[in-house]
Amino acid sequence: MTTQLFNEFNHPGAVDQAARQLASFSLVQAAEWLGRLTEREREDLFFTLCRLDLEKAAGILGQLSHDRGLELLGELVVRRRESESWRFLDTALQQELRRQSIHLVGRVSSSALTIEAKDKRGLERFSLIEGPDGFQVSTSGSRFELSSAERKTQLTCWEWRPLRYRVDREGEEIVRATFGNGTVTWRVKAPHRTFEKDISVHDDIGVLDNFTWHHFIFLLKRYNRGQGDEQRFHVFVPSIGQEIAARVNFVGPEDITLGGVTVPAHYYGVELTTKTLIEIWADDARTPLRLQVRSQGLKVVNSEVISQ
Repeated sequence: MTTQLFNEFNHPGAVDQAARQLASFSLVQAAEWLGRLTEREREDLFFTLCRLDLEKAAGILGQLSHDRGLELLGELVVRRRESESWRFLDTALQQELRRQSIHLVGRVSSSALTIEAKDKRGLERFSLIEGPDGFQVSTSGSRFELSSAERKTQLTCWEWRPLRYRVDREGEEIVRATFGNGTVTWRVKAPHRTFEKDISVHDDIGVLDNFTWHHFIFLLKRYNRGQGDEQRFHVFVPSIGQEIAARVNFVGPEDITLGGVTVPAHYYGVELTTKTLIEIWADDARTPLRLQVRSQGLKVVNSEVISQ
């Protein structure tokens, strides 16, 4: 097996060598082996295989569990913004998946959020892939003026409830949270040490991480408009390893102005345990069009709506 190749992952040609060996496996064997790797190893190896043997790569993707397959596709959506070669690879892979009648994706959406605060400005680009079998995967990349390092996230959910979440900075994982049975296994890498612990949480937990504004989609998706009134949710904040409560209230339809254009929206109020009141104007898919925290002088605007 090729596991030993990843013991020295910086070895020149190691990933290419592993990908060539992976291409020689049966589809089931290759999928089983990929499933045992870390997310970063799986991504690097799979995308290398795509360039070597696209037909085999697509076939393997069809054999992976749907959540793992969506994670790879979500990462590719983020990478396609980096260069023309990534955009070409994404297009070619989607065509090959259709040719093989492999249906992993039900709906794909992406957008960009411009963040303005008292002491910083930034941009968060995100994509959300919804599978036909109840899985969702969101990926994002954000950068602030005061920090040159890009912060990348990936959240995997089933029916909008979290399964796995990770944060990378400069290609290195710094936060990981794995959810199950009222427990979050929380792992954080600090400058001089890494620590991990199990944290007891509410059985029906969600995720709202700091500086990750598209996560409000997942919270709003769980709000039952038919039931109405104020609804209370429990959410985990991975960056600090704590559970907090979020009370959500649908105020009603309200038009807003973005870039000089009037846009129909749905107005929500979200109050966190920290007494932070967040106002959100969202579209029909519950994607934020505008979000603001008046007490903090914070405003987040969907810049792709403005550019249309």
